[in-house]
Amino acid sequence: MTPVKVALDRVLRECSATLGPEEVLLKQAVGRYLYEDVFSVKAMPSCRTSVMDGYAVVAGQLPGELEVTERIFAGHKWSKKLVAGTCAYVATGGPIPLGAGAVVKVEDSQASSSSSKRGGAKGKEFVLLKHKPQEAQEGSFVRAIGSDIKLGQKLLKKG
Repeated sequence: MTPVKVALDRVLRECSATLGPEEVLLKQAVGRYLYEDVFSVKAMPSCRTSVMDGYAVVAGQLPGELEVTERIFAGHKWSKKLVAGTCAYVATGGPIPLGAGAVVKVEDSQASSSSSKRGGAKGKEFVLLKHKPQEAQEGSFVRAIGSDIKLGQKLLKKG
């Protein structure tokens, strides 16, 4: 008869082989252990985004009337680069267009119908921004790239 300790050692030695990783669907992962650390493969957000509904402006933009060149919503991409004297309406989570450095809150704006003042520029949209100058500093109301998750950041620990 084999002693219990010897039998136990033999069983443990035979059963202690480490299994390799297995890729499964998330819903099949319940009750399993993570084989290795998981790292982000991209930054989140992957572009600068607005933290609130408002108007993307060139950093340092003073209050006044600006032409609205486009409307940008979360999940969409901007199409025009901003220049001084223009702005883009940006919804919360929408990407900040090239050339913009700040967002002026929609609460600090008023719709303007000054196309007649601008030589009859039909179809153009203007907005009157009434913000405090310091509220249009570089980065105001803008989420930076990677502010939630940085590229290469450890997301899940093995085990």
